[in-house]
Amino acid sequence: MQLKYLSLAGCRAITDAAVVELAEPSCQLPLMHLCLGDCKLLTDKAVHALARGRPLLTSLELDGCTSVTGEAAIALVGKCERLETLCLAGIDAIMLTHALQVASAGTSLTCLDLRFTALSYEEMRGVMDQTKRDRVNAGGMAKREFTVFGEKLQHSWW
Repeated sequence: MQLKYLSLAGCRAITDAAVVELAEPSCQLPLMHLCLGDCKLLTDKAVHALARGRPLLTSLELDGCTSVTGEAAIALVGKCERLETLCLAGIDAIMLTHALQVASAGTSLTCLDLRFTALSYEEMRGVMDQTKRDRVNAGGMAKREFTVFGEKLQHSWW
């Protein structure tokens, strides 16, 4: 099977065990995009399994997965080097330090959705500004857009 995009958004019965199984090498789906939005039973265990077992993911939506922490998001972008889009909207555990580390560690990341987190407008601007400085200083992001979405912010730069 050549399934590359899978959405399980809103599936209330999806647990860590199901995602761990999806991340196993025995699951031969060539997934690149995975939507797990509002799967309320998921925890860091699922995110760590994806980081280990699905390093080729390019898009992951975790919006509303309220038991996921910033530490798991940091581990994910550190292992999934091709990750371009990460949605962390509605996860109150995402703090400024996590957002800064995720944005800095995700070298392929072009879209980071932080809407409805505990971050203030000023903190989201800080994430954007710091990421721009990091990537310009490292010579990265040439002609690649980076977007941070926030409750009152949608900011992009080239």
